[in-house]
Amino acid sequence: MTLAHLGLDESGSLSDDTALFTLAGILTYRPDGLRHIIRRAALRSGKRLKRLRPAESEFKWNNASRRMRQDVLNRLAQTDVKIFALTVQKNWAAYRRYA
Repeated sequence: MTLAHLGLDESGSLSDDTALFTLAGILTYRPDGLRHIIRRAALRSGKRLKRLRPAESEFKWNNASRRMRQDVLNRLAQTDVKIFALTVQKNWAAYRRYA
């Protein structure tokens, strides 16, 4: 049996009054190659901000340059991963009306 590795991240909040909630994930059976891509991107993003970040630093997509995002996507496209995302448009007015 082969062990699968899954990384998840969310954007937005289910409980707050935000318009969208997104859940994204990446699935791989070879996490070492994936770890290298994200670690490299996190290190490079710290250098772009003229400050050093540890290798374990989180890679913030919104703060990354277009070139950095393109680099990550190109490297992910060359690896054996599956990427998925789910975005929910919350309609709190309708929910509250029927609750």
